[in-house]
Amino acid sequence: MKNFERLKEFYDKKIPVHIEKYCDVSLRWSDVVQLIDRHNRESLSMMQINNGTIVLDYGFLSADAQANATKINLIGLEENKIYSSHFYISFSESSETFDWHNDSCEVIYLQALGSTKWEIKNYGEYILSEGDIIYCPKEFFHKTTPLTSRVGISYGIR
Repeated sequence: MKNFERLKEFYDKKIPVHIEKYCDVSLRWSDVVQLIDRHNRESLSMMQINNGTIVLDYGFLSADAQANATKINLIGLEENKIYSSHFYISFSESSETFDWHNDSCEVIYLQALGSTKWEIKNYGEYILSEGDIIYCPKEFFHKTTPLTSRVGISYGIR
């Protein structure tokens, strides 16, 4: 609960925060393969970024994303609603991701597997490991760089 209180404090102030070991994540690479396969079978939205990164767009929460959202206790953040979830899957540290960009919603990102470097303009760099989360307020410019093969779940909140 201490971690959630810290997240809520920064969320309420609209200040980025990285919280290490926020929760245990029960995701394995075999689960990721099943997610990709299910996406293909059900013709769900999937975007591939150049050189080895795939983004699975779940729009509203899938059962997989919902389970982890419950662990993070995202539902407790004000009356706001989680309106989207994306799985970011990079197969190596040389995989490309989005360059500097901002989002039109609050973003809470859970590092599910591997590690990722987050940079938030005017706030610094953060290294996320499995179970870490980062909160990035809407309109804050940021970029991510995979440091290993990795899976992250991004939650958009409005």
